[in-house]
Amino acid sequence: MTISKSLKDSKSLQASLDQQREAYRPIAERGSTMYFLIKDLSTLNSMYQFSLAAFLYLFKAALSADSPPGDVAARIAVLRDSLVDLTVNYVSRALFNADRLTFGMHMACHMAGTGAVSPEEWNFFLGKARGRT
Repeated sequence: MTISKSLKDSKSLQASLDQQREAYRPIAERGSTMYFLIKDLSTLNSMYQFSLAAFLYLFKAALSADSPPGDVAARIAVLRDSLVDLTVNYVSRALFNADRLTFGMHMACHMAGTGAVSPEEWNFFLGKARGRT
């Protein structure tokens, strides 16, 4: 009897943890998007190399941002905005002035969602367009 009760308790605990984990998926998705956005900057200029450790520092700083207690949706919104602000400020300090607009465009296109800009259009914008043969 105790084993079956323990199994039932563990299943309910697992379901509860899965639900809580899913609530924070939007911040994880935004973090992933932001990391790969700044990783892509090295194609623009080889001097723009940002490490995972530096991004994790920004991510942890964003998680420590003050947010309203109790409301998970409001907390997620505050954390997402904080992550974007910290990342943009960090990366913008390292960019040449001429490349800041490109970074802003890069962010806007990728944060708008898939399909907003085709890969061919993006490669043309970055100057990597291939001529038709």
